[in-house]
Amino acid sequence: MGLCLCGCGNYTKFLQSKYCSGHNSRVRESFISGHKRRVEREIRKCVCGCDQSFECRINSKKRYIHGHNSCKYGSYIKKVSQLCACGCGRMTSLGKKFISGHNMKGVRIKWSEKSKKLVSLLRKEQWQNPEYRKKNKTSTGMKHTDEWKTNHKRFTEGKWQDSDYRKSVLSRKGISSFEQKTINLIKENNLPYKFVGNGEVKIGHCIPDFININGEKKVVEVFWSGYKIKGYGSVENYIKIRTEELKEYGYKVVFLDEKDLRRKDWKEWCVNRIRI
Repeated sequence: MGLCLCGCGNYTKFLQSKYCSGHNSRVRESFISGHKRRVEREIRKCVCGCDQSFECRINSKKRYIHGHNSCKYGSYIKKVSQLCACGCGRMTSLGKKFISGHNMKGVRIKWSEKSKKLVSLLRKEQWQNPEYRKKNKTSTGMKHTDEWKTNHKRFTEGKWQDSDYRKSVLSRKGISSFEQKTINLIKENNLPYKFVGNGEVKIGHCIPDFININGEKKVVEVFWSGYKIKGYGSVENYIKIRTEELKEYGYKVVFLDEKDLRRKDWKEWCVNRIRI
């Protein structure tokens, strides 16, 4: 090891080395923090026009502060996030006017009532053109004749009389969570009811979920309100139609929906309703 030839006063790491790592002969005399600068440096003014200065090496080609490169307008513009110019109300990335895809070509327009009416009138005029109807019509327009409908009705009614066919059509892959909950409740309280929602018992056109096995003409229907609203329009319509259909055969109906089965005291509540 020997003294570094740059004049810093430190010893080299290896015998064959003339300088410490990073120390060369191009140094200036002044010291900063007790160490000589290895390369002379100078202060330059940023060319972008921001009136700010920076320090760099003498032999550096640097002309701008980091990020202050020459832009379209010849001056530095600070990159900031702003509201998207399309009017969606969301913030853009730094230095962007639009969110990706929200440029002026693809602006998300909120149509007014006046615009909707104009578009509706335009579509009605276009629909008068037979070529436009052919391109945009989704249905084929095929309709069954009255004779075919009557024959098909007789055929299906005849097949429905077969109990094996009826069971195969009405058989389900599994029991719903509400029905399983009711089955467990019946077993716990030894209620005289049996699950027949798989098509085992048919009363007229109705297939009840549970039926009394003690000779009483009572059935229990378990349902989710949303499903019945889709099929009957409202829960009230479903209860009315179901009650009238089963009343013809002398049966009394107890209805249990999701509100009954999701109560905190649902067990006591449902048992009391079933026993009425």
